[in-house]
Amino acid sequence: KHFKDGDSISLIVIRNNSPLELLGLVKGKPYEVSDKFKITYSEFKYEGEFIRTIFKEPISKKSIGTVYFVQGIPCYSLDNLQANDPTKLAIDAMVEKGFNVYYIEKKGMGDSYSSVPCEEIGFNQELDVFREGYKNLLSFSSLDTSRIFIFGHSLGGVTAPLLAKQFHPKGVVVYGTVFKQWAEYLKDALIDQAAYFGENIDSLKKAVAVMEPTFNELFVNGKTAKELACDTNHLKVLQKAFEYDVNTNLGLAGRTIEFHQEINGHNMAEAWRNSNTNVLAL
Repeated sequence: KHFKDGDSISLIVIRNNSPLELLGLVKGKPYEVSDKFKITYSEFKYEGEFIRTIFKEPISKKSIGTVYFVQGIPCYSLDNLQANDPTKLAIDAMVEKGFNVYYIEKKGMGDSYSSVPCEEIGFNQELDVFREGYKNLLSFSSLDTSRIFIFGHSLGGVTAPLLAKQFHPKGVVVYGTVFKQWAEYLKDALIDQAAYFGENIDSLKKAVAVMEPTFNELFVNGKTAKELACDTNHLKVLQKAFEYDVNTNLGLAGRTIEFHQEINGHNMAEAWRNSNTNVLAL
């Protein structure tokens, strides 16, 4: 269950060997504060719900541009991250260099309100939320919209060119990301990651070749995970390749198999070709 500030909560604890029910109200996570940056919390409406936005600006120098930071695949909050969190360090370093940095929470994460848990949302809707986030950024009256850059980390580097082909920012930076069709990347990852831990590459390639019928059903024929899970052989592949849980319908990175299918439906070469902007790929 996702709680928000002010929600009622009850907890059952064992005290003196006896159960005891404790009642109270949920206290929200504190907003991030800084003596180096100006941090502005806001939101925009999306389908009758709200998406949290966070905007960091340098205090001691004039901004040289604005970075729209797009995060990776898991459902996690970007709000008030731990001091040594790599994402926070990267964002804050950009602000220290003189950039504004803007980012949004995914639906159902942090202060974003959603009637559907983030984990159950498809990639296409998540992409649509990031599009609306870009439109919201363009509405900032004091912003030089000719100097917006998108920074996409991991899956954010897939989202970035899909945004860029629509909005044509000043530039796009991607780090640790994917260019291939998603299904092909997943098969490569199965081989490369296991090989990193010492497994035989030839054996891995043969094992992945056996998975091909399941991948074909998912990514070519559009079968759902629930449909394929009725077949023992397909279920084994879903569990091996996608860490699929039949009870939750979730898989890799805590997302649905349908989420991965929707990523695969996008042509990355076409998106990059039509982005019409400056690109730095790390």
